[in-house]
Amino acid sequence: MMNKFNIIFLLNFFLYLFSGSAIFGQVSLKVEQIAIALSVEDRQPVGVSDVFADTVGALYCFTEIRGMGESTTVSQVWYYGEKRMAEVKLNVRGYRWRTWSTKIMQVEWTGDWRVDVVSEDGKILKSKRFRIVATDDSIAAPDTVTNQ
Repeated sequence: MMNKFNIIFLLNFFLYLFSGSAIFGQVSLKVEQIAIALSVEDRQPVGVSDVFADTVGALYCFTEIRGMGESTTVSQVWYYGEKRMAEVKLNVRGYRWRTWSTKIMQVEWTGDWRVDVVSEDGKILKSKRFRIVATDDSIAAPDTVTNQ
């Protein structure tokens, strides 16, 4: 015969097993960090800024994602103004996952950009805006003009 303790324990155990993501397949993805950078070294963004020179050559969108228990994918969607320029699907395989994509930047693509991080089901998890400026513009960031 089961005592009250055993019954309460079993009820709590089954509630835990069949709650939230176990039953409904819910995931709680959270973008902890998103950065536009000149490179990625040792799984960290390097040369992070919101303004880059038109001579930058290539940029990286670095994303740190937390909360995923099982493998999934996210997409990084690059926009120049409102024009979709690229979509890169990236695997997420752990609770804390760092991943990135890169985009070759043409000199004539000056102006406003953004990258949306999008879940498998199409939800925008986070966006990052940045700007590409002509190297002769006075607002060009010094560190991005020389690619340091």
